[in-house]
Amino acid sequence: INEFREKQGIKSKFLHKNLLAKIDKYNQEVNELNLKPVEMGNYKFGTNKGNYMRFIASIQQTGRFPVGEWRYLIEAGKITGNVPYPILKNIRGKSGSAYGRYQFTVMNFNEYMADTYATLQSEVITNGIIFNNIPLVKKLNLREIAGLKIAGGSLSEHHTLLMNLPPSTSGLIKPYSEVSVGFTNLFGAISVQYTRRLTDTDKPATRKSSIGLSLMFSF
Repeated sequence: INEFREKQGIKSKFLHKNLLAKIDKYNQEVNELNLKPVEMGNYKFGTNKGNYMRFIASIQQTGRFPVGEWRYLIEAGKITGNVPYPILKNIRGKSGSAYGRYQFTVMNFNEYMADTYATLQSEVITNGIIFNNIPLVKKLNLREIAGLKIAGGSLSEHHTLLMNLPPSTSGLIKPYSEVSVGFTNLFGAISVQYTRRLTDTDKPATRKSSIGLSLMFSF
């Protein structure tokens, strides 16, 4: 998108204020609380000029329990002002088959844009409560993993007055969701997950499911 902005002559400047906090309470470890209450910018696109503000808050946490752990990332944001679409929030989809922990695995790249949004990306990893009961397989020390990812938001049609969205891009009419199941700790590092898309499965050129590999190290 940064390269696209340069080609289209879109320029913007930002002012950030970040607040980071680390919390350890009731054996729940909050890795990062990230607040950006002020992000002001201006753009120039052809003969159009404008100002906007972006508000973003996110929290990332790992919670441990007797048979495993739960990880999640929640992000919410709001963009005010009429802006061309490269400045809007691009809900992070993937174009390849690899699994991404904090990306939507079977959502197409640039499939959804939003000016108001909230996302949840979570996964639960258990300590072999199924695989440890299977002869021979238990020697591999595999761990079960399951995930749920949800994105919701809205997009004002005023933004298209400045620049039309690409044909394959739209706003979120209803919340997007996908689920995944699989195993990790193969050879101590490899994770294999099957991901299934639950919403907007009838859209053209949409992947309904995927099997992806990723590296996930455990210490």
